[in-house]
Amino acid sequence: MFRIEAPRVARLVPFLLLLATPAFPADGRIEINQAIVDAAGGFPFVISEPGSYVLTGPLSVPASTDGLVLANEIVLDLNGFSITSTAVCGQASCPAGAGSAIVPFQLFLGGSRSTIRNGVIGGFGSTCVRVLTATRVEDLTVRDCGGAGIDANERSVLVKNSVFETGGVGIRMAPSTLFAHNTVGRSGLGAGGGANFSGGRASAGNSCDDGSCSLAGSRGLGWDRRLDASNGDAAGCGSDRFACVLPTIANPDGAAVLDLETGLVWDRAPSGGTNLGRRDAMDFCAKREVGGRLGWHLPMVEQLASLIDPGNALPALPSGHPFQGIQNGLYWTATADANATVNIPNIGWTVQLGSGVVFNGSELNEGPLTWCVRGGRAFDGNTQR
Repeated sequence: MFRIEAPRVARLVPFLLLLATPAFPADGRIEINQAIVDAAGGFPFVISEPGSYVLTGPLSVPASTDGLVLANEIVLDLNGFSITSTAVCGQASCPAGAGSAIVPFQLFLGGSRSTIRNGVIGGFGSTCVRVLTATRVEDLTVRDCGGAGIDANERSVLVKNSVFETGGVGIRMAPSTLFAHNTVGRSGLGAGGGANFSGGRASAGNSCDDGSCSLAGSRGLGWDRRLDASNGDAAGCGSDRFACVLPTIANPDGAAVLDLETGLVWDRAPSGGTNLGRRDAMDFCAKREVGGRLGWHLPMVEQLASLIDPGNALPALPSGHPFQGIQNGLYWTATADANATVNIPNIGWTVQLGSGVVFNGSELNEGPLTWCVRGGRAFDGNTQR
């Protein structure tokens, strides 16, 4: 995923930076410009020492090549200048390829606890900006990226960035990343598609053109689109569709799953609600605590059916999903059958998770499984709300 540069370059950069004239602007930051990069042997240009760096001119990076490779604890001010390569997105597509403007020095060994701000980035065949843990990215304009615009890992902060015309997700984030006042549009122009925003925890003021956010910063509903669930991490979290939320000691990735297509939050590892009648299943969810939160309910039939991928079986869930312990059996929904009465309360709709088939008129006193959801409309046994 990330390029690991040769030690030769890493050793040369601090030395050549000291030879540059001027090596330090008046404010004491270390200068980077095209002449300094060329003197160090060109791109990729490794910044191997913690410190504060500033661009004093635009950088032009050859095609399919990484631009700046960052160690940890770097403050990089683009100073209003640009880092550009040669790829350009068209009206309907973005060319995918290699090369990023900014990448970590090594996977898990660089690009953390840093700040990147104030400039223009674009024209790279892969993801334009990749950062790791606890990094702040602010006031960037990013466009013409064959992959994502910005890809940020855990505990990062993204503020006041504008991202347009990307082959993949506009801004992809780990679940704990915070983002506010970002504007994203024309994402997903590549073969794999992608939403404007994926993952993260919205704060306020994010704008997008595909329903993956709202002007208030909260997630909008996307019932009219399909998001990719297979491009998350090894646990299935952080994909375009699913974000793992409500972390616990037992499940640090998240005890629940936010479905970005519908805005519903699902119990990630449903358990305990077995061999119940429909009314008892509703009671079970009403009392359930997941991730330190109450407020769960038995899903309506359309809510549970929204998780079904008709092309899959055993279980019939989207490929790459993050759910755990899902059984290939019948699951209750709160939707009552038209023939249900006070005397026969356990006639309701069920969903077979192994095949994805939806059944009405299931008259079962016990047997179906229980999967609880948070958000959306619910059924309290008398009225829908």
